[in-house]
Amino acid sequence: MTVRFIQKHAEEKKTSFNPRPYWKLFIDWLLDLSTLDPVFEGANFQHLTALPTSFHALQPLKVSAFRLFS
Repeated sequence: MTVRFIQKHAEEKKTSFNPRPYWKLFIDWLLDLSTLDPVFEGANFQHLTALPTSFHALQPLKVSAFRLFS
């Protein structure tokens, strides 16, 4: 759902799209998932595998505005 929102937002904004807040969101999720208790380890794996899938869907070849910023 988040990826679709980002893709739609990037398509609507075109050149004025700012990917920084989304990068921060993904980084915060990654940090939160890596610091959870071992009890949630199975769920963590599922969530951690969702992150690369999201990044693949948002790669610059598909969403040109979602590239490294200068």
